[in-house]
Parts: sequence; C-alpha cells; structure tokens
Amino acid sequence: VADAVGFDAFSMGDHYNIPRLQRLNQVPALARLCAEVKQCSVGTAVMLLGLRHPVTVASELASLDVLNEGKSFAAFGLGYREEELNAFNLTKTQRYRRFVEGVEIVKKLWTEDNVSFEGNAFQLKNVTVDPKPLQKPRPPIWIAANSDLAVERAARIGDDWIIGPHSAIEELERQVGLFRSAWSAAGKTGAPNLPIIRETFVAKTRQE
Repeated sequence: VADAVGFDAFSMGDHYNIPRLQRLNQVPALARLCAEVKQCSVGTAVMLLGLRHPVTVASELASLDVLNEGKSFAAFGLGYREEELNAFNLTKTQRYRRFVEGVEIVKKLWTEDNVSFEGNAFQLKNVTVDPKPLQKPRPPIWIAANSDLAVERAARIGDDWIIGPHSAIEELERQVGLFRSAWSAAGKTGAPNLPIIRETFVAKTRQE
C-alpha cells in the first residue's frame, strides 16, 4: 500500500538483547519486503554498526541493494544500550572504534576490490565483497548522532545525518547549523539531506 500511494522508502531498526524492542532482524525482513515493492527504497534506520563486523555488513547491504534494483540506503548508529554492549562483550570505547573504522571499511568494500585495512578494531588483508551494490558509486550512508561532537562527526564521515526522535526542535535548529558548518569545513559541496525520525502513535481517539 505504501509503495502504491507514493511513499519514498521504508526502513527497519536494529536492537539486541532487549525483549521489548526486538523484532524480526532487519536485513532478511527488508529483503523479503523488497519482493512486494516497485518504487520504494529500503534502508536500515538504523543499523548498530558499532556492534557488527563491517565485512558482514558490507556484504549483507550490498545484497539488499541488488535485490531492490539499486534503491537502498544505510543508516548507521553506534549503539548505546548496556544490554546490547553486554550481548557482544564490548565496551563503549571498543564500540566507538568499531563504528568509525566500520564506516570507512564499508565504503571501501562497496567501491574497491582487494581491500586492506589496518586499524585499532579491524585488520583486513585483500578482502573483496561481491556482488557490489548496483548504486554507483555506492548507496548513501546516513549517520545517526545526538551530541554536538557526534553531529560534527556525522558531517565528516557520512553522506547525511539521520536525526533521532528524542531531541527537541529548538535544539535541532542549532545542531543543523553545526552540521552544515562541519560539512563545509570537511570540503563537501552541495546540500546534505537531513532525514528525521519522529515517533507516531495511532489510536481510535485523539485522547487515547
């Protein structure tokens, strides 16, 4: 129905070890939904890249882009809940390093062959992902961020900043200016997209 009436895209989130928030895993669920749509893009909004291995992520999301005929996007976040860090036996510092290095590695694996990488969290030697995404040069990468430092980082390493559901509009107005300044300082041209998540509640009556 969403596809037929002109929605642009659909996405799914990513949580582990939290019974109230867990659902079908986003990658196979999104792949299944690709069979039903003709126009919509599909995306991970967001995938907790800080908890995952970037070679696996690059391969899964390249396949998703192929399955949906080059219409996909990847939104990546750090992951911040203790229950999730515990499930993967990671500290916040490890999660941060894995996230930053992971974004760089995914970009390389989507656009290059025989990728080698020497970092604090990951070391790769002559790794190739095949098939690669149909989108050229690659699917867009959106970076989730809340704090000012994270917003500036999103401008440096991402294609766009995906704005979470919790910040007040007044705070976001200031941070959008911060993001655009960091975007320009990183030597990027053009206008970034600023997708924003807002939570919607549906009931029979407005009071409910």
